[in-house]
Amino acid sequence: MVIGFINLIYIYLKGTIDLTSSKLMYKIIAFASLFIWFSIKGYAEKELQKGFIITNNLDTVHGFIDYKEWDINPALVKFYKNTQSEPVIYNPTEIYSFFVNGDLYKGGIVQKEISPIEVGELNYYSDLKFEVDTIFLKTIFDGPKPLYYYKDNNFREYFYIEGEGERNYDLLVFKVYLKEIDGTDYNYEVNKYKGQLVLYFENCAEIQTGLESLKYNLRTFKKLFNTYWIVVFLMTMIC
Repeated sequence: MVIGFINLIYIYLKGTIDLTSSKLMYKIIAFASLFIWFSIKGYAEKELQKGFIITNNLDTVHGFIDYKEWDINPALVKFYKNTQSEPVIYNPTEIYSFFVNGDLYKGGIVQKEISPIEVGELNYYSDLKFEVDTIFLKTIFDGPKPLYYYKDNNFREYFYIEGEGERNYDLLVFKVYLKEIDGTDYNYEVNKYKGQLVLYFENCAEIQTGLESLKYNLRTFKKLFNTYWIVVFLMTMIC
């Protein structure tokens, strides 16, 4: 394939420039090799897996999704009706959700708290700073008390719960800021998410006691929601 590509370049350039230079031929071969490598790489990176989308009319359409084993939530999704078709690219407002590799993502317009969180960038204000973004939320737990997760391009994590109304997702609010005491800076936290979860699980007294010590990370949230589902299951069995 590389040799064929070099021959095409040779035929095209013959009579235009001096092709007897070994240095020039080396550059042509190097260029052709890079061209082939990027072509193969681009093809290999397209990994189609069976999945489906749910349209905004709540119709389910089965097909294939270009799945990238996302660590960061995708901004767009490529959907194929079959493996030979051209992709249709959807943003989070154009479909209700999509499912691939065992994961359900829902499109939504949400708030994000964007105050700095990195050490050395923290400010001295407890005030919250929000911006609105359009994103695909990864469903961590589904059902009557769902939990959603979003990781942005800066690897910052956000967590959301079901709000009132259709496609309304409430940010679990958290912020770290600095407070100077006697000349020394200390980390303080705005932990509104704890009060939000008290209300979210108001009918489940069994897990209320653990909310005060709950940390804002995926591991502890998974543990909390797992506990809730265990309690719900046991109550169902008893009833």
